[in-house]
Amino acid sequence: MGVPSISERRYVRVIPGAAEEPTSTLVLTSHTSHYVDIRILKPRNNGEPALPNEGGPMERLEWAFAGISHSTPPVPEPGKIKPSRSVWEHWVDSNSDNPKPDEGDMWTQPNGDVLEKGSSRDPQTGTLTEYEEMWADLPLERTGLDEGMVSVVLKLQDDARKAMGMVVRVGGWCQGLMKIGNEITLERWQWVSGKSGSLSKGTTTNVKGEGPIVVEGSLSKSTDSKAKQEDSDPTGDWKRVARLGVRFLPCAVTFNPDTAKEGTVVEAGDSSWTVIENYQW
Repeated sequence: MGVPSISERRYVRVIPGAAEEPTSTLVLTSHTSHYVDIRILKPRNNGEPALPNEGGPMERLEWAFAGISHSTPPVPEPGKIKPSRSVWEHWVDSNSDNPKPDEGDMWTQPNGDVLEKGSSRDPQTGTLTEYEEMWADLPLERTGLDEGMVSVVLKLQDDARKAMGMVVRVGGWCQGLMKIGNEITLERWQWVSGKSGSLSKGTTTNVKGEGPIVVEGSLSKSTDSKAKQEDSDPTGDWKRVARLGVRFLPCAVTFNPDTAKEGTVVEAGDSSWTVIENYQW
């Protein structure tokens, strides 16, 4: 168990190459250490949106994976600075049907950012390479529907259909990833505060045992990647900022945590998702 976090990657360096950031990479990690990591390539051609938000092209997806992470605190040694160690189990992976966990040493920097050092297999070639990644935590935020901070997780597992998926919401961000066979669908949502207007009608889903639920939130688009630090504005709205794939993801269920009780089964399209975490603090 840990404090939920919103981590944005600042750069990646595949040793001995130079540091660069070719993607928009965001990782949401819940109280129970479930996470969704989505890495979307930045546009390469004029006229492309900063993030794809209409389902394609799938070539913009570098990598997306979800699962559970484990961290081991550093062992103190006199006169030595030791890093913590983190392992990410890939339960569902856009690039592999048999994903291996990756792990790295986490070095906290003077400004609070975290430098991750480790080795992983290239998703395209399978070659084991050393890497460095710099991560920065974005601030947690209350939304207009929250009494405090919120962390919500939904999980999909349907072995008969080879369907797996996870949705994680932390504060003012939500990400979802689903894989059915080799078909990928993913979304990223952000809460955006505003000074006028009202919450628009959102997505309707059916929740077993609870009847129909309408979740407040807009399906309109936004490319804003900055999290707000000020107190939440009840006239704000959830904005979908990225989407790849064609299937339905129940991200909107997390927007009102009072309806997303642990154990609740959510019918979304032709898939049944289960709420496995609803943590508020």
